[in-house]
Amino acid sequence: MNGKALHLACGITVLLLAGCGKTAPSINTGIPAEETLRAKPAALSYAVKEYSWKVGDPSVSLIRTDTGVCFLSLVSGNFEGFGEKVGVHPGKDGFWHLEGKGQQEGIAAKAVSISSITPAVFGSGVKQYEWTNGQAPVRMLNKNEGVCFLSGLSGRFAGYGEEVRVRLADDGYWYLGGQSGQADLKAKAIGIEWTASGAAGVEIKEHSWSVGKPAVKLLRKEEGFCFLASVSGVLAGSGEQLRVYLADDGYWYLAGQSGQDALSARAIAVRVPTR
Repeated sequence: MNGKALHLACGITVLLLAGCGKTAPSINTGIPAEETLRAKPAALSYAVKEYSWKVGDPSVSLIRTDTGVCFLSLVSGNFEGFGEKVGVHPGKDGFWHLEGKGQQEGIAAKAVSISSITPAVFGSGVKQYEWTNGQAPVRMLNKNEGVCFLSGLSGRFAGYGEEVRVRLADDGYWYLGGQSGQADLKAKAIGIEWTASGAAGVEIKEHSWSVGKPAVKLLRKEEGFCFLASVSGVLAGSGEQLRVYLADDGYWYLAGQSGQDALSARAIAVRVPTR
């Protein structure tokens, strides 16, 4: 091989095999090295358990308040006045409780606990609020401070003139309120504060269901949580039921059933982005 041929062969080797004592240039993928090594954020995960209460049962102890959150997930029965009530609340013993009372047919309730939440989105702050018919709506947490949900109700539900509701208003605050053509109507709500970074990127969406409609699919378990936000219409017996639940397909749903022509509910879907 002559000198020119040897020089050409060495040049090709440099380009293809990083030979002749030189380092071949690296390929620019446009992705920083640290990005290629960074693990993909894990999906939101948490444990879910449902509890039941009915007239005649004692208060049902749920989970410790420092391990998770509990919310009212089902309401059923004949609500004729303040003699009927159901609700979930944090107790002085450090546990969440589901309880109620009733003098009428079929008063029942369910609650869902959410625990072992990863990544942590809820802080330790829990606030309770109450509204009574005739009062102005009660302002609760700002959406950047936390999330609020319906935790209890009592009184008479005789038609669409009766409603209790938790809502996120245009001013960025959660409100608890309602309306009624009856004297007896009360509602309670709970506000759960976010962690320092919990509110970042959270999306809030309201969904509704009414008699005659199929169950409303809300969002996947790995995407966030869903809470009962309003109850309106006739609750006249065990045939009337409103419910938020996690189904076997991994989705949260809002649904109900009724022998009456006036019953509706809303649910809040809280979509939590993975960090």
